[in-house]
Amino acid sequence: MSHAADWTTPAETAHFRTTPDYAQTRAYLQRLAAAAPIKIEFEAKLKNDSAFAADPAARLESFYRHSPWYATQRVGVYPVARLDSAALAAARKAQ
Repeated sequence: MSHAADWTTPAETAHFRTTPDYAQTRAYLQRLAAAAPIKIEFEAKLKNDSAFAADPAARLESFYRHSPWYATQRVGVYPVARLDSAALAAARKAQ
């Protein structure tokens, strides 16, 4: 995990007394982009693969494969649950 200070912008570092020049801004944005490779990969696939873009299950699977749960839990078990309100109500009444 990164510390908050690692992501302090040049303007914040200068307590907003000065603004960063172009090179500082580009360097900061490149660091930010490099820290989000999953987002970049996902957006590229979304743009270039129409079947992927049209398939919500494939998009969810993409995020799941990058999550810590993919390696530790049974493959195919999502860390998300859907609740059936009728079944939930029946279960509560049975208690």
